[in-house]
Amino acid sequence: MPSENTIGQPPEPTLDNCATAHNGAQAESEGRQYIGGGEPASVATAPAQPEQWASIPQGLRERPQWCLAAPDKTPRKADGSYASSTNPATWTDFDTACAAARQRGWHVGYVLHEADPFTCIDLDIKPDSPPDFIQHCTDMIDAFDSYTEHSRSGVGYHIWVEGDVGAGRKGVGEVYSKERFMICTGNVVNPKPIKNRDHLVKQYADMIGGKETEFEALPDAPAVESDESILQRAFRAENGSNIKAHYDGDWEVIGHTDHSQADASLVQMLAHYTPNNEQLTRLFLASALGQRDKAKRKDYLPRTIAYVRAMQASDSSRSAQRIEHGQLMAAALLENFERQQEEQRARNKARAESRIKVFSAAELVKRPPVRWRISGILPEEGFVALYGPPACGKSFLTLDMLAHIASGRDWFGHRVRQSPVAYVAFEGAHGVPQRVMAFQCEYWALDQISFIEAPTISLVEPADREALIDVLRQHLLTNGVLCIDTLAASAPGIDENSSEGMGKLISELQAIQYEVGGCILVVHHTGKDRERGLRGWSGLNGALDAAIEVMKAGRDTRVWRLTKAKDGQDGLNALFGLKPVFLMHDEYGEPITSCVVAPAEKRDDVDHAALAAADDDFVWEWVRKEVEAGNFPSGRSLEGQREHMQPQRQLTQKQLRDAISRLVSEGRLQQEKNRGNTWYRAVEPMGAR
Repeated sequence: MPSENTIGQPPEPTLDNCATAHNGAQAESEGRQYIGGGEPASVATAPAQPEQWASIPQGLRERPQWCLAAPDKTPRKADGSYASSTNPATWTDFDTACAAARQRGWHVGYVLHEADPFTCIDLDIKPDSPPDFIQHCTDMIDAFDSYTEHSRSGVGYHIWVEGDVGAGRKGVGEVYSKERFMICTGNVVNPKPIKNRDHLVKQYADMIGGKETEFEALPDAPAVESDESILQRAFRAENGSNIKAHYDGDWEVIGHTDHSQADASLVQMLAHYTPNNEQLTRLFLASALGQRDKAKRKDYLPRTIAYVRAMQASDSSRSAQRIEHGQLMAAALLENFERQQEEQRARNKARAESRIKVFSAAELVKRPPVRWRISGILPEEGFVALYGPPACGKSFLTLDMLAHIASGRDWFGHRVRQSPVAYVAFEGAHGVPQRVMAFQCEYWALDQISFIEAPTISLVEPADREALIDVLRQHLLTNGVLCIDTLAASAPGIDENSSEGMGKLISELQAIQYEVGGCILVVHHTGKDRERGLRGWSGLNGALDAAIEVMKAGRDTRVWRLTKAKDGQDGLNALFGLKPVFLMHDEYGEPITSCVVAPAEKRDDVDHAALAAADDDFVWEWVRKEVEAGNFPSGRSLEGQREHMQPQRQLTQKQLRDAISRLVSEGRLQQEKNRGNTWYRAVEPMGAR
């Protein structure tokens, strides 16, 4: 039994109220087989969009079951005369229908036939459709997960599936499999192929039923409380003032202008409190409305009570139908989710299998040699980092490198293969225009570089990563060089020292590289201790195919050095300077300048002694830690550890030997003997403290 607070309130809009209205709107079209499309007359008709017809599924287009759709929705032949949804001789092929409809400015439509596998679910949305019906439509589209398009009105939906429900059903929606002309727009909502949903569409057809059901009145039942108790409870309810106004015949408060409507409202409200018709009669006759002569007529009150009891039975049945509908949609959505998950797992497995290949030694040696974007420095494919401390010039060097790759010009004497270049500015985007302007003033136009600003996305978010991939594909920026500036800014909030956080980011970047091909170049920073190399998680260096360190080498000179090269020669380096370039004056007359890279192969201001001293300090500290660990570091063992030194400092064999020699001559490394072998101990020279 409903709660007190709902007594006498008008029923909330439901799917079933919508179905009732829908059936009523369509009643006059019963038996007219040519009716199709389903929009009520109150909904404006959208003009035909012939350019969208190509989006109609091929399975429909390839069947000669097409007609023109006149403005009144009747099917017509190509010559404009009437066609029939039951006479195939009046139908034509898709191309002919489209050509004729285009000339007349009409729509086209498909005639469902028992010989084809298709079924169409027609969901009309009217100006007064309640929110729950609109949500119902969304649930249906998700649940069936098949090709869906907007109907001719532009607001309704046609869901196309494979299945068979015969002549069809009408209810909350409409569903048909034969003898029905459906206007097709190509205005796609869900671009999926037409899928087999026979089991689900049969369930849906059974659920919505056929014509409007006639409900019998609820049976009479014994009274369970006194008349006085019922009236007291009714008047205390949330809508008790409304019940009291009806009971007292207060027409100004009731708002009715018709006595019969007022009588029916009071009977309906009181009926919620008693299942007994005799008691309901007494309660009504005791009211002010019940004192009228009409109310005391022999047939009047019993007929009103019968109507109210029938409405209660209808509400009960519809409630059960709504529950059944909800269960059906929930089950369908779950089934659809599980199906999509399985399809995604299959795609992931196929993608993984495509990456796993088995080769013989004979096949491997036949492979061509390693290909380079910049000979010996930047590989054709892979993951590369350009890093350095703040203000070392890495942003200018990055733009300079990308400019040479985009134009195919040699870079610091190294051959370059021209490639597409995309520069993604996650950090410092405001400074990029000035650097570009300066480069173009000093050198050449950068028309062949595509600049992408993405300050608010995070590449560890799947949706953001996929969006970037889509942009690169749309602008034909695949199989080239993708520069990410900077690595940390591409995933805001990530813990750079965490294997979980940084490991995930590296994985996502490698996934991007796999999807778009080419080489990914990331700009990164060194930590507080420059000797430790790349900032953050140590595993980053291991994931790289190459690494380029940038640092100051004097007052006005910088140096880049290849600190890691899986397939090249590490240790390659070059000196460069930053040349100021005047751009313009600001609003106060002050000059606005930027810089460009200027190669400096021979510069008097290069502090070679400082570079050598930095090498010496690193080797001395390495030897000291080796001895503390109980080892006996010799020249040969130290050369064997150069690979382990790499994440912190890249030293060529000559640089390492020169550093050892200087440290020995300065007394900072002391030679010791162990079983006839010479090893080194790090000692503080006199006067060092």
